[in-house]
Amino acid sequence: MKLTVLFIFVFSFTLVANTSAQQERVNLNLKNVSIRTLFGEIQKQTALSFVYNMELTQHLGQVSVKAKQEAVESVLNRVLANTGLSYKFEGDIIVICESIPTQPVQSEQKKEIVIEGKVVDKDSMAIIGATVLVKGTTLGTATDLDGNFKLTVPSAENIELEFSFVGMKKQFVKVKGLSNPAPLKVVMEDEAVGVDEVVVVGYGVTATRDLTGQVASLNEEQLSKKSATNVETMLQNAAAGVVVSLASSNPSEKIRVRVRGEASLTGDNEPLYVVDGMPVTSDVMSAISPSDIQSMDVLKDASAAAIYGSRGANGVVIVTTKRGKSGKPDLNVNYAFSVDSRINNFSTLDGDEFREYVRYVAEQTLKVDPSNKTANSILKEGSTDLKSGNTDWYKELKRPSHRHDLNLSVRGGGEHSNYYISLGVLDYQGMVEHDDFTRYTGRINLDYDITDFLKFGTSTTLGYTDVSSPGISLYTAIGFRPDYPIYNEDGSYYKEGNSYNPVAQNDAKSYNDNYSILSTSFLELNIWKGLKLKTTLSLNQNMSYSESYKPTYLTSDNKGYGTESTSRSFTTVFDNTLSWVGRINDIHALDAVVGISFERTKRRGFGVDAKNYPMDKVLTGITNASEIVRKSGSGTVYGLQSSFARINYRLLDKYLLTFTARYDGSSSFGSNNRYGFFPSGAIAWRVSDESFMRNVKFLDDLKIKFSVGKTGVQNFDLGSYANKDLYSTGSYLDNPSIVHSQLGNKDIKWETTLQYDLGIDFSILRSLLSGSIAYYRKNTDDLIWTYTPPSSLAVEPIPTNVGSVRNQGIEISLRANLLRGKKDWSWELGLNASHNRNKVLELVEQGETDNGMGITIQGSGNQVLAEGHAMGAFFGYQYEGIIQDQATINELNAQAVAAGKNTYNGSGLRPGHLLLRDVDGNGYIDNKDRMIIGSPEADLIGGLTSTLAYKRLSLYMHFGFQIGGKKLFNKTLQNLPNQLTGLVDYNLDNRWSEDNRDAKLPAMYIGDGVAPNTSLSLFNASNLRLQELRLSYDIPKLWGGKYLNSGEIYFTANNLFVITEYPGQDPSTIGSATSNYGSNYENWNYPSSRTFSFGVKLNF
Repeated sequence: MKLTVLFIFVFSFTLVANTSAQQERVNLNLKNVSIRTLFGEIQKQTALSFVYNMELTQHLGQVSVKAKQEAVESVLNRVLANTGLSYKFEGDIIVICESIPTQPVQSEQKKEIVIEGKVVDKDSMAIIGATVLVKGTTLGTATDLDGNFKLTVPSAENIELEFSFVGMKKQFVKVKGLSNPAPLKVVMEDEAVGVDEVVVVGYGVTATRDLTGQVASLNEEQLSKKSATNVETMLQNAAAGVVVSLASSNPSEKIRVRVRGEASLTGDNEPLYVVDGMPVTSDVMSAISPSDIQSMDVLKDASAAAIYGSRGANGVVIVTTKRGKSGKPDLNVNYAFSVDSRINNFSTLDGDEFREYVRYVAEQTLKVDPSNKTANSILKEGSTDLKSGNTDWYKELKRPSHRHDLNLSVRGGGEHSNYYISLGVLDYQGMVEHDDFTRYTGRINLDYDITDFLKFGTSTTLGYTDVSSPGISLYTAIGFRPDYPIYNEDGSYYKEGNSYNPVAQNDAKSYNDNYSILSTSFLELNIWKGLKLKTTLSLNQNMSYSESYKPTYLTSDNKGYGTESTSRSFTTVFDNTLSWVGRINDIHALDAVVGISFERTKRRGFGVDAKNYPMDKVLTGITNASEIVRKSGSGTVYGLQSSFARINYRLLDKYLLTFTARYDGSSSFGSNNRYGFFPSGAIAWRVSDESFMRNVKFLDDLKIKFSVGKTGVQNFDLGSYANKDLYSTGSYLDNPSIVHSQLGNKDIKWETTLQYDLGIDFSILRSLLSGSIAYYRKNTDDLIWTYTPPSSLAVEPIPTNVGSVRNQGIEISLRANLLRGKKDWSWELGLNASHNRNKVLELVEQGETDNGMGITIQGSGNQVLAEGHAMGAFFGYQYEGIIQDQATINELNAQAVAAGKNTYNGSGLRPGHLLLRDVDGNGYIDNKDRMIIGSPEADLIGGLTSTLAYKRLSLYMHFGFQIGGKKLFNKTLQNLPNQLTGLVDYNLDNRWSEDNRDAKLPAMYIGDGVAPNTSLSLFNASNLRLQELRLSYDIPKLWGGKYLNSGEIYFTANNLFVITEYPGQDPSTIGSATSNYGSNYENWNYPSSRTFSFGVKLNF
């Protein structure tokens, strides 16, 4: 407990001071009143006073009482019967407390002892009404007004007492029970609910209470509820300001994570990952089992992330794995079996529907284009253009999908050493043939106290993944013509021209094996009273082997085609830190760290393409090919040298100051800008500790904080040697040659981000409700852009610093603990939400894209970079409806001829086509009529969690939501080329025709090209998703804990439902997780699915 006895009596209890005898009598006639009203009426008629915990009486509801000259003791017996509450007289004061069942009378008399003592908080103030139980029994009592207790119990060699009080941590005290022990003094601490939790920051830890920066944290309890197969997905809709996007539900897919928006134009916008102190790339995360994670902390603002300097601008995700703990070994077994089922959110045409619709389109085509050869051929009597097959290509490729996930761990330790050892296996069979993923993980974490002042520790992770990929994407398969058969009459695969059907294409093989070793070891020397010297050496080695083979019948020259490649990277990090934590005169508190770091990475890669293989079934290794088509190799080395410092200062524990600085030198930059300095500062004021707030009894904690700082990013290929002139080998007249391939840019420098944060942390009603609200503004300058030199120079594009981007937004995190004090019940709610606005402030004009807005735009696809708009803004034409007749076309073409062009929008313009707007007014449609037509940015994105528990049963629900933001559905304006491929069953009856002139979508004619991008293809991506539902039951201790200490049986369902207007598979997925921005479209590579899992956790 944090405040004075005044806090205890006024906030937690109701106390009215009077004096009276115990045998008072009352006259009552009360109907449907609160228990507080009843006690108040008794106090009015007597000299008695009540002390009670209001949270314990919340469940009583309304009571009705009649009494005539009845003893107060009798009234209380009636009112409190069967409520789980009891009372006792302490002189003239009545203490209301939880009922403590009496121990059954034993037939055999045993020797008894008396245990007595006092229960206080950390400020030595008495705790009134705390429950004292003999663990494992129903024998107990409650503390009196002075916090004292006295308990008579049967003697035993060892007795363990359990002390509990609402809003405070349980305490367990062991006593020798053969004789009366000395009086006990038990100090209880507040529960760490939001305010006093510990979070991991760079090169250290700090209490949330003392935090000046913005950090989002997930602890072990929160992580244990998630049935994730990837570490990154545990953050999805779980932390404000953190957006996790998946390209599909396939666990082998790369995952995209963004912290407070995107800033880099061409580089990587992923956050920095730090695993047990070692910085790693996101690729390493796939080799870590989620079951090994102890906590995840996301450093979001400059004050928190600046300790990582040149790599902290995109945020930092600190992953801490589980470590050993003192005590006997705990063997943990966690097994889950999962089944995936496809969500039926798209449909295809069967053979008959396809033939009918194509004939209809052919008829419509001939009305506007009588000479169309394909349409005439289809409708010709006896035509064989449409085949007789009826094939559902998706059904031919799909298979039952399931996964096994097994994790074993042993955790324990002794007086001087602790250990944690784990093994994990994930085996996944995908929904499409040849789609398989297997992961093996192993971990050893050791801590050893060599002496009282010297400590050694190590963390080693081993990971291996085996990935097999299908030879065809879902997109290609569902658009293949359903009138085609799978096989010819002779059993060979059917093909049309040079195009084989999806079943045949899926015979192409693709494999990828990845090996990962991540090891960190440290020595920590305790020099003197909080002064510590720590040396850490970390190693990270990744090796990858890839192989693919395309059979002879899938290649144009019938020779087969194969590839093999290998890559290897090795990173070493050597950190040395000196830290001191202590207090001066109980007024000043200091937590400081200084350090130096050296990092070096070496990469090598080699690949070969070959063809002309002797067989398709066997002997498909690269050495069996007789012709080498291509070979390639690469090798890079780069390093980073850093010095850093951080000082956390607290005055009276209510005025907080943090200063952080890092000085980085990178070999990837030229001599002119090799070093960068990244400082930050933060201040915080704990308003709740001020004297003028003492009368605000409902407020536990209120802290206002502000920070500003500078961070950086090395946002280009660090091994590209962009600062140097490079030469490469080639051939000239069949002789070896060396050519100048790259012009070095010695002035290239860091992308830098200046960030401001203003936030409030709060907790009220003893952490009944806690949370934080933050506003941030990030300005990123010197963005790296690739400049393309004139073709006459014959050199590669050159990275250079141009442009700037701004991100600003608001984040809200709330946490509520409801039903506190309710016997056997608990209910915890969590909410996180964020609003981010991204804006490109400046771009380079060289190579800009023509547009009708008079602004600089870079990019040529549907999503571009445009000054004044969000990164990845949708780019296309504005439309003004659908052309209704040929007369309109003639008028438009005449307008174009007058402007010096032959047609308004090409010679293929027909009635039923879109009427595009002439933005620049030049009389015809060209590239300068393209505009920004939509933004992918959500107005609000976040998550809601609910954990409702009754006794050993728990129900957990996690909802994800998005409000606003556009996503491209690329099947909206699907066309029908002469090959008659690509059709899916979407809005086919809502296309324009002479009989359907009010249709929303333009006409479909055979041979038309892909329609230009307009807002017709953009849809609101707002959605509410039940991301995860988990029902669990805690298995009690069996056989006295001799064999089973604890356990859990659980059922989970992921992606149960999505409420959205978006017509595609999933409004929250992206087209590619490897793109640095945009990709807000459907990729169709893999079907969206929901997952059902059954699992068991056992602790022996």
